[in-house]
Amino acid sequence: MPDNISLRDATIDDAPAIAAIYNYYVRESLATLAEDAMPDAQMQQRVQTLRATGLPFLVAVDQIQNGIAGYAYASPYSDRSGYDPTLECSIYLHPDHCSKGIGRRLMDSLILALVSTTTKTQVLAKMSILPDQSPESLPTCRLHASKGFRQVGRPDRVGFKLGKWVDVVMFQLDLEALRK
Repeated sequence: MPDNISLRDATIDDAPAIAAIYNYYVRESLATLAEDAMPDAQMQQRVQTLRATGLPFLVAVDQIQNGIAGYAYASPYSDRSGYDPTLECSIYLHPDHCSKGIGRRLMDSLILALVSTTTKTQVLAKMSILPDQSPESLPTCRLHASKGFRQVGRPDRVGFKLGKWVDVVMFQLDLEALRK
């Protein structure tokens, strides 16, 4: 990771920059199946809610450009109480900061925070993928696999965006095993 990048907890003041990164992927890619841009206020609420519940929401800050280079967070997997032990993680990088090791550092810090500050047992990650694409061809799938996530499923053609059918590949990390 470049020397000019530092990691810290997100604040609500970071929400506009975080939303701008996310909205790039909403408009330009299949990384998220969302099709409507997220308003800054909604992202502020997300940051505030997750931080208030003690879940990590991290940002990578470019000290030279004084901007957000990427972010990662964990959120409840479902609002149904039986899923309380399980989280879902998300990670997004500013397009100018991809393939520089920032995602790896964010993921390391996110996993460390989940293991050391929560009692959650599992974390899931979902990635959109084209039907004929292998998970190994996606940098995000390779990142998750390199951090101990294992592929646990792949529902076919469950999404449609930008005129394309999309599969979703699911990865799972056992946080209890990391605590042992």
